[in-house]
Amino acid sequence: MPDVGIHQKGEVDLLILLRKLKRELGGNAGAVGCFVGVVRDTSKDGKKVKYLHYECAEEAIKEFLYSGAVNLRNFKFRLFDI
Repeated sequence: MPDVGIHQKGEVDLLILLRKLKRELGGNAGAVGCFVGVVRDTSKDGKKVKYLHYECAEEAIKEFLYSGAVNLRNFKFRLFDI
């Protein structure tokens, strides 16, 4: 199974993929971020879905990541996995 691409339901096992990343990175990653989503074949207004368009609010994501980093820095124990 290729790791990158368009996959059908049931073709990807997220836990296996994350274990593979951890093994390949050898502990050299500060974090692994993952987005999992479901795409319907028909939109709310009944039209066939042809493509996806993603946007982000750069300042909002920076603030979110910073607050997460501060929370982890205050964590008493070394964090290995969640």
